[in-house]
Amino acid sequence: MNTKFIVSSLVMGFASLMQGFLVHALALQNDYARLPQLYRPASQQQGQFGYMLLAHLLIGIGLTWIYRRGHCRGFNDPRVFDLLRCATRAV
Repeated sequence: MNTKFIVSSLVMGFASLMQGFLVHALALQNDYARLPQLYRPASQQQGQFGYMLLAHLLIGIGLTWIYRRGHCRGFNDPRVFDLLRCATRAV
């Protein structure tokens, strides 16, 4: 493991966290508000936040590992298209 891997993992983990925030806290907020009996109260949710950070860090490590191993390469595309192809395979 080198510095590039660590930085890439942290960036991917942060991107995963922000994507989750955009989807769940902003886009689906009204839908979640209609079903309050299905979710924990806010005080209990905050206690689980550490596990959520760990999960997103592991997502970042996994996606970085897949990309760095070259499972998403194979064509002579520019890096941006290669990254997009890798992201669609990871989903």
